[in-house]
Amino acid sequence: MKTLILSLLSALPLAFISPTTLAAERIVSLGGSVTEIIYALKQEKNLVGIDSSSIYPDATQQIPKVGYYRSIPVEGVAALNPSLLLSSEIAGPKKSLDALAQLGIQIQTIPDRPSIDSLYQRIQTIADILNVSEDGKQLLNKTKQDIDSATTLPAQKLDTIFIINRTGSLMAAGSETSADEIMKLAGVNNIFAHQKGFKPVANESLASAKPELIIITEFSAQNSGEIDRLKSLPALIDSPAVKNNRILVLDDLLAMTLGPRTGEAIRQIKNATLMTK
Repeated sequence: MKTLILSLLSALPLAFISPTTLAAERIVSLGGSVTEIIYALKQEKNLVGIDSSSIYPDATQQIPKVGYYRSIPVEGVAALNPSLLLSSEIAGPKKSLDALAQLGIQIQTIPDRPSIDSLYQRIQTIADILNVSEDGKQLLNKTKQDIDSATTLPAQKLDTIFIINRTGSLMAAGSETSADEIMKLAGVNNIFAHQKGFKPVANESLASAKPELIIITEFSAQNSGEIDRLKSLPALIDSPAVKNNRILVLDDLLAMTLGPRTGEAIRQIKNATLMTK
């Protein structure tokens, strides 16, 4: 019988495992936004593991980490003996998810695209799976209201770059990223929207971009030697952003994903456009 069940599980494509109301006792969450929503729904009591992108709230530091959600270690996840895996739709590789499904772990795929509609779907999907649908509706309404309120605030439509530094070289956010979506909502112009995803940016491109606002994540600012060193880079030192001290450092998860705090990210960017020397 057990062999038959595992065979059926392995034959079922992950993308077609629809959300069901269940009361799982041991949950592993894969994806920073997924984990943040679980906490926002006050359902963290069932978490036994999270991935390394799950850094908010601070309480996540007490939960075992299983590695990065785009490079899932089967052994690390299985060792936690989870009954349910809440997996961002961009988690992988697929062979790792297939292997975990064959171990009898229920896998639920969560919408996770860089759009506001996907965020709203993500909140309600997670709430439905965890059998707290009404709480999900409340969180969804609260998030919508917060984002709507933030988008009405005044701001300047500044030419903006969003940069990260994780490997020792700067990369800029292009289209089809959560960072680009947040910049659109904040009413600023993403200079590198012509490219897709995060791409390395050459010094010449940075210099010619002449950004009026620079957004960088906290971790990236540390990797770049803090803000003063970033300002002194030859490619940026003469930019309007540096001259007017318009450099915004954002919490990594706040800046890189869409979640219940996206309204706060929008507010911070809008406020930054109004900063003066």
